[in-house]
Amino acid sequence: MAQEAVSLFTPGYTISAKYHIGFILSHRENMNHLVRDRVKGFDLNLDKQTSGEQGWHGSFNRPSPGVGLLHLDLGNPEQLGTGTALYGYLDLPLIKRDKFVWYYRCGTGIGLISKPFDRTDNYKNTAIGSKVNMFASVLIEARLKIAKRSWIKSGFSFSHFSNAAVAVPNLGINIPGIYIGLHYQIGDYKIRLKKDTVVNTIRNSHFLVCAAPGIREVHPAGGKKYATGHIFIEGAKFVDNRRKLGLGLDVFYDDSNIEVHNRDTLRELIEKRSYFIKLGIHLSHELVFGRYSAVVQMGVYLLNNVKSDGPIYHRLTNRFYVNEKLFLAAGFKTHWAVAENFEFGIGYRLK
Repeated sequence: MAQEAVSLFTPGYTISAKYHIGFILSHRENMNHLVRDRVKGFDLNLDKQTSGEQGWHGSFNRPSPGVGLLHLDLGNPEQLGTGTALYGYLDLPLIKRDKFVWYYRCGTGIGLISKPFDRTDNYKNTAIGSKVNMFASVLIEARLKIAKRSWIKSGFSFSHFSNAAVAVPNLGINIPGIYIGLHYQIGDYKIRLKKDTVVNTIRNSHFLVCAAPGIREVHPAGGKKYATGHIFIEGAKFVDNRRKLGLGLDVFYDDSNIEVHNRDTLRELIEKRSYFIKLGIHLSHELVFGRYSAVVQMGVYLLNNVKSDGPIYHRLTNRFYVNEKLFLAAGFKTHWAVAENFEFGIGYRLK
């Protein structure tokens, strides 16, 4: 009698719990008064190892997507309170051994700050102006096997709460830290990956166009929300199964620039909106996980009359490809560590 084949790709579920300790990074002088005590909290995770049926699974050494719940005491109960995040993540293994795994994680989701800025009750919170925020995290973790299905884990983490200038203040809350925890495998978990399971999925170069409107608030807090807009065209090419590089041309417009410029009575009054149109050119790096991708862009302005921006800008974006041609994008634009605006866009692949 023929034996039933045993699949290499039996999915594995894991649950884990971690205890975090860290501190708020005071990256602006007017945040120093907010840092009082250590940040402490816990993180609960549930994830599932990818099956290996798609080409990108093998290219990333069979990563594990999952969901997490993070709760932190921010060390300042009067002015910051607590930070809570519900987020999705992807664990990307760097080294896999039978009793040792080393990997990094990227995650994004929704973050809640219990005590945001309030002009009457909490005006000393100069870091963040909204209860509901964007949350992002990265970590590097090592796991050591201590039993058949149990692992001890520890690593370094960096967590970020920000509303991407939808409301001010928006200096953001950045939390470097360390943690220790336990990790338990519910189902089968494949440590090793056969080389022949890595599928070659390199594709041809192509062009993208995208339009992304957004909103922004400027000081004083609680004021008007201003519209922003961004259009770009980009040529991109896969350099391997996991990533592609691109070069693009950007056109930006931010309606708040007129307001901020004309507040200064020493400046010449300008009401012509075209004066504030910005042009730039960017380099793009895109990590591709099937239909989902994470994009980092760094650009240089070719035309920008808003001198306070500086010459360089960045964009951090998540894309979801609805099909081979159409994609949705959500992310934000920054000038180094200062977020300028959040944007949500729709794009099309021309080739």
